[in-house]
Amino acid sequence: MKQYIVIFQSIIGGGERPFVTDYSWDGEYFNKFSSVKKHGLKTRDSDDFNIGHVKDGKLIGFYWMDEEMEGYDLDEIADSIGL
Repeated sequence: MKQYIVIFQSIIGGGERPFVTDYSWDGEYFNKFSSVKKHGLKTRDSDDFNIGHVKDGKLIGFYWMDEEMEGYDLDEIADSIGL
């Protein structure tokens, strides 16, 4: 089954520590891309979130709004959010 989730990115670090990106999500799944976008906009009150495409419990896509984001390690993001 294909589903969508809202993924939040946070940049942590600075100064003497290197910057790292932390990923999280609120645990909610959506069956429609339009529904997950509405949820993300409502939750963040902006477009400052990403959308994860999940199939059979595996993260298979990473988006910002309608644009697929390339160059991200999907396994790393999935591990970070507990998928």
